[in-house]
Amino acid sequence: MLHRLELDPITLNLTTGATSGGPTGKPGTETTKEEGGIAVISGDSLVSNTFTAPKATGCGLFGVLDGLINEKLGLPSTKNTAVLNGKVEIANAESVEESEG
Repeated sequence: MLHRLELDPITLNLTTGATSGGPTGKPGTETTKEEGGIAVISGDSLVSNTFTAPKATGCGLFGVLDGLINEKLGLPSTKNTAVLNGKVEIANAESVEESEG
């Protein structure tokens, strides 16, 4: 375990737009599956480059590995990039039950 996230969570503010000096996301294409009225968003890309990766804490017995991990990974780090590409399917429970019928 590199970090106890409950003490210092990593918060991503993802966008489908441009980031300052970093990647640009895209909103993707929305369609609807005929069975069950399920909304589908495909080809989307969510990006962020404004989050901090905190230092490692509690690694190894009594945190003895914290320093080594922090040095090797350059933690804490303020220069980070996240890219989430994917496909999302959104439906309420009744629509899913009807489509699985």
